[in-house]
Amino acid sequence: VMAHGNHDPNTPNYLGYEYFQRDLAKMGFVAISVDCNAQNGMGYSVTIIERRADLIIGAIDVMRQLDADTGSVLFGHVDFGQIGLMGHSQGGEAVVLVPEVIALPGVAIRAVLALAPTEGGATSGTPRGYAFMTILPASDGDVWPNDGAVFYDRAQPAPFKSQLYVHLTNHQFYNRQWLDDDSLWTAAAPTAPVLARHDHERVLTAYGCALFRATLLGQATTAYLAGELLPGGVATQHVHLSFQQADALTVDNHEDGNGIGVNSLGAPTLQQGGMSADEFTFRRGAPGAFNNTFYGDSIGMVARAGGNGRLFVQDLGGKHDLVNRDILIRAAEVFGGGAAEGAATGFRLGLRDANGIEAWVDSDDVGGLPRPFRRNISTMKTMLKTLRFHAGCFAGNSGMDLTAVTTILLLCNRRDRQALAFDDLQIVAH
Repeated sequence: VMAHGNHDPNTPNYLGYEYFQRDLAKMGFVAISVDCNAQNGMGYSVTIIERRADLIIGAIDVMRQLDADTGSVLFGHVDFGQIGLMGHSQGGEAVVLVPEVIALPGVAIRAVLALAPTEGGATSGTPRGYAFMTILPASDGDVWPNDGAVFYDRAQPAPFKSQLYVHLTNHQFYNRQWLDDDSLWTAAAPTAPVLARHDHERVLTAYGCALFRATLLGQATTAYLAGELLPGGVATQHVHLSFQQADALTVDNHEDGNGIGVNSLGAPTLQQGGMSADEFTFRRGAPGAFNNTFYGDSIGMVARAGGNGRLFVQDLGGKHDLVNRDILIRAAEVFGGGAAEGAATGFRLGLRDANGIEAWVDSDDVGGLPRPFRRNISTMKTMLKTLRFHAGCFAGNSGMDLTAVTTILLLCNRRDRQALAFDDLQIVAH
């Protein structure tokens, strides 16, 4: 069930996702787009979001009636225990609200996709109890703060959460009825033209179908949302993924209140080689923020700018078997002003075993850290993405014992002396 956002109420906005509906229908889904025009053209308010949620719930109830009607083509064919929601803009906030207020018997929301959503306080702010995904257009000129990043950071993975920060895409081109290029709006003008409308649509259909196939049909498509596989026909070079799953061993998420010197395992950390790192709030305008370029809502670590030998040591509190395991870490170059010129920066991640043997893999070998996306300086962001390091890549000819890994190492080895942000260091099954 999908819901559009605020636009000209004289436009049939609900028809804008027909391309997505057709792809879903081919896979066995009943794909419904709700006409929310009654709430369009009135700006933003919590009441409007609540009314949009009511329209979505009302559409589900109509489908329940059709499913129970012996004269309906849908009679007995709809599984209301397997429902997914997709909302765009104000509709994106409404679909986060729906699971919090829906009270229809036999109805269960399993997945929610918030596309360029607003986040104005209509919900609890913490998606929980379902798989959550958000798509954030980097060239968004409407919801330019990319509010979905707040939902992602707060969401509880059940069983996972995924975020797509997509360079060179805008707010409007995901809906075929919305014709103007909002990236050209004065508030957030980018320095490069956005991708074609077709490329926007391929992002939504490929990753959206992967979400609903995984959560509603039980098919093996989660790997696309986790960045392990790349969907064909999608401009994936512009898609920067964040991903977190429920069954992960968290080494450090920096939200434990125990300071920079102790990680989430209760084990000590160590700073060497001129490293100067600390924990900061990753939210724009919040107390304790490193700067105003973090637009989500988390606590993470910033390795301040310095030399190319800065080393942060994460003790694992004992030996860990990392055979067939991946190390996940969210990371980003910290935007510090200027035009973000020059080559991309990065770091090296290392493992140390119980015998003191170390092995390293460079961030460039697992996708790399992107430069902050260039646009109006006042709207530049430090946007983290998840890098996935397969433990097997550390073995090679190093002689490392992957069954007895004791330490994870983060080495800032670039000569650009750039500040880097880190968050959510985790170990997961490969």
